[in-house]
Amino acid sequence: MAGFFCKKGRETVTKKQFYVYAIYVDGVARYIGKGSNGRMNFHVIEARRINSRRTRGANTDRTATKFYRKLAEAMRNGATITEEIMLNGLTNEGAYRIEKQKIEELHKQQRGQLWNTIDERLIGVTWEEFKRKQAEESFQRRRDYRAVGAPAGSQAARFGRSLVRAARAERRLRKA
Repeated sequence: MAGFFCKKGRETVTKKQFYVYAIYVDGVARYIGKGSNGRMNFHVIEARRINSRRTRGANTDRTATKFYRKLAEAMRNGATITEEIMLNGLTNEGAYRIEKQKIEELHKQQRGQLWNTIDERLIGVTWEEFKRKQAEESFQRRRDYRAVGAPAGSQAARFGRSLVRAARAERRLRKA
């Protein structure tokens, strides 16, 4: 089977090496994800790192996502954390679809149960619809951001942005 998606050392991820997994905290599903290789195990490793930095006095609340803050806190409180592959042998696209479906199901059943960062715009929307909607929003933002009287990406717009950056840098220097 031909290599696909990414390479790690000599290991090549093939088209059907993706899986959908769940992380349970005290028996409650708190995270649904998709991955390949050791992706599922990374979360617990990262939560341990956060707790280690926290022990040394670091303020990890500003740098960690909601999921990692909650997982690290659960670990500190002695919770039982288990990881389980729900389905494997999937393509990247198939794993994404199933991950999205499982997240939607749990989100509808018990809002707030998952610690995933959930984009509400994805709930009940197909991937194609989401991509189209995202492209429209991006176009709208670019259109609204244009310099008055200048087309997007024009020399005048670039010059205006460079003036804004220069003014910000000057203000920072004055404050210092």
